[in-house]
Amino acid sequence: MKPVRSAAAADTDALMRSSAASFATMAVTSDLFVDTVLRSDDARRNGIFAAARAGTYGFDAKPRLTADVYAGLVGIGGTLGETDLGGFIEMGRTNYRTKSADANGSGKHNFAGVGLFAVHQLPVEGLKLTGYVKTGQLENKFETTLAGKTHDFEKSAVYWGAHLGVNYDWRAMPKLTGRAYVFGREGEHHFVAGTDGMKGTTFSYDALSAHRVEVGNWFTYDYSPNLKPYFGISVEQTFGAKAQGSLKDEYGKLVLRSSDLDGATGVISAGWQYRAPDRSFEFGLGVNGYAGLKNGMNAMTQAVWHY
Repeated sequence: MKPVRSAAAADTDALMRSSAASFATMAVTSDLFVDTVLRSDDARRNGIFAAARAGTYGFDAKPRLTADVYAGLVGIGGTLGETDLGGFIEMGRTNYRTKSADANGSGKHNFAGVGLFAVHQLPVEGLKLTGYVKTGQLENKFETTLAGKTHDFEKSAVYWGAHLGVNYDWRAMPKLTGRAYVFGREGEHHFVAGTDGMKGTTFSYDALSAHRVEVGNWFTYDYSPNLKPYFGISVEQTFGAKAQGSLKDEYGKLVLRSSDLDGATGVISAGWQYRAPDRSFEFGLGVNGYAGLKNGMNAMTQAVWHY
C-alpha cells in the first residue's frame, strides 16, 4: 500500500485499507472458480460441480493487510456443440486485519453472488477459451479507533467481475501433459461508492476497480488411468487496485490517503485428481502457495458429477 499525503488525520487511513481489503476477498473468490475449471481433466465443465477453499493471506505492503478467506461455490453446466455453458453460485466469509503505527483495525466480509460461464473449444486442437461474468452483494463490517475512540462501520455494496482466458494442452512426455494458460480479469471488483457516518462526519468511499493478468502452466502426470498428480507455477500481476475516498464535516471536505494493492505474485500449486473409470465423477485435493505482493497458502477441494 502506498499512502498519498493529505490533510486528513493519519488514523483515518484505516478506512481506506478496509476498502482495499474487499479486493483481497474478491480476488480469492474469483480464483476459486477459475481453478475449478482449470483443474478439470479436460478443462471443461459439463455436469454438476462444487468446490471450496480456505486459506490465510498476507499482503506485503506497509501497512500490512492480512486476511483469512473461506469461499465455496456450486454450479451446473451443459455442452452445446464445442461449448460448455452454465451458471454458478458463490458465497463465503473473510476475517481481515489492518495494522499501522497510527491505527489498527479488524473487519469481516460476508458475500454471495451468481455468475454465468462458457468454455469453448477453439479450432486448434487443445486450445480452449474460457470466460465468465458474475455479480453479487458484499457486506463489510469494520472496527477501528478514530480520535481515540473505537467506532464500528458497516456497509454493503454490489460487486461484479469478468474473466477471459485461454489455455492450451500440450504433451511434454508420454505420461506428462502441460497446460499453458493466460488469464485476464477485467474490472474484477467494483466496490460501489457509499458513505458511513460518525457524529457529524461523513466518510465517502469511491468505487474500487482492479485488474489482474496471470500467466502459467500446469503439469499433470498420468500416474494411473484414475489418479493424476499435478504441479503448477504461475506469475500474477495486479494493477488498478486502489482505494480512495474523502471525509466531510463542519470544516469542509478532506481527501483521505489512498491505499493500493498493486504488485506481482508468484504462485505454486500441487495436488491430486481422481477420475472414476466410467468418467462420471471427478474429485480433487490441492494446495496453493503465494509469494510476492500476496503471500500465504490455501487448501482446496473440488468434485464434479458428469452426466
